[in-house]
Amino acid sequence: MTPKAPLSVKFACLRCGECCRGQGGIWLTENDRLKAAAFLGLTPKAFSDLFLEHERKLWSVQMGSTGYCRLWVNGCRIQGAKPLMCQAWPFFYGLLKDEAVFTEAKAACPGLYAWDWARFKTAAPFSPPKSFKEFLCRAEGEAGEVS
Repeated sequence: MTPKAPLSVKFACLRCGECCRGQGGIWLTENDRLKAAAFLGLTPKAFSDLFLEHERKLWSVQMGSTGYCRLWVNGCRIQGAKPLMCQAWPFFYGLLKDEAVFTEAKAACPGLYAWDWARFKTAAPFSPPKSFKEFLCRAEGEAGEVS
């Protein structure tokens, strides 16, 4: 059985990997890509070739045959250099604005077990992007051009 996070003011990630499962949607800024490559001791090209897909001028994490992110193997290989998008979990716009989406995530994420939606939706430590376009604009502002 997966341990459950204690009730706290902050979200407590238990590193169970449930948020690392499922197809697509984990986008990396150029800064994310460079930091992750350096963390693993790889060139940016080698890192990208092994773990990323390049589409629409953006980098996204490949999914492995297990249905998990290719960077997840009994834990995140780049925990010390997690992409902005991964760092933001679980404070995604959909979870903060739609109770049904929050309830679905809560069923999968043991770190959310003690949270109720009313408390969760006011606990975000930042204002999450409302769209992918807004995420990209913020990422470009923080990390330079997304390439």
